[in-house]
Amino acid sequence: MKRQLSMLAAAALLAACSQTADELFNEVTSQEDLVEATISVNLADVGMVTRTGLTDNTDPNPTNCYIQILDASGSAVSYASGVNAMTQTTGKNNEFTYKAELLNGTSYTFLFYADNKTTSAPTALTAVSLNTTADDFIAWAGKKASQTWSSSGFSIELQHIVSRITVKATAAVTISTSNPLTIGCATAYPTYNVSSEDFAGNSTTKSVSMGAMTVTSASSSSPAYVGHFYVPAGTNQNITISYTGAGGAQSTTVSNVPTTKNTHVILSGDLSKIGFVEGTITATTTGTWTEGTNYNKTF
Repeated sequence: MKRQLSMLAAAALLAACSQTADELFNEVTSQEDLVEATISVNLADVGMVTRTGLTDNTDPNPTNCYIQILDASGSAVSYASGVNAMTQTTGKNNEFTYKAELLNGTSYTFLFYADNKTTSAPTALTAVSLNTTADDFIAWAGKKASQTWSSSGFSIELQHIVSRITVKATAAVTISTSNPLTIGCATAYPTYNVSSEDFAGNSTTKSVSMGAMTVTSASSSSPAYVGHFYVPAGTNQNITISYTGAGGAQSTTVSNVPTTKNTHVILSGDLSKIGFVEGTITATTTGTWTEGTNYNKTF
């Protein structure tokens, strides 16, 4: 009986060892097939920021960049799952890198997202939450589909997914608490899908108050910069410009503005005359006296 039990135990141990060896072999084979390479990301039109606020004509720098790796069908890869932060290159505001270990010769889809507000990695780059309230929120995204992996890695340039709205004055104007200037957008989306390269969720409106300033000299040929902001819209929309001046609170609407991705919109005009309509008043004189209007007085 003892001998039979010992033989059964030995057989079970042998089977366990054989199974472990097979698993170990498969694991080692998979690891040997993995090739490490560097992925480099460059962000379009990134400039130095000298100060913050809407009266600064420069764009903010990105603070974070993320990568998500999917297989050719768009499903998660078990050995490269999740969203990972990329490393910003020292001294370069627009460059991030990431070292990945993937199967050599295998095709993958790579998703990228960068902005200046996110403080932690999104759960998935197929549903990134956007900051629609911050006036200086700026974001980039990119996708590399059907990319065959090799030891050479690859590089990609990300493009803006927001539109920049710049406001300029063509005549003198004062913007202050008593004379506010507000720009209203009808559409701003809260979510972006890097895989489908489109916005998602229910759109909201976005209203931006321009910072206080005084423009003393400006013209149509040489407009003065007033301020700018960004809107994640991806579509044409109406923009309302409101100003409180000598004529009280007045507004005008610019229709069908192309606030599409990576588009810079410049709105220029005489801000102090918003709501005013130009017209001509004509006064004439006549040399003929109207009968019956003479004044006679005998003295």
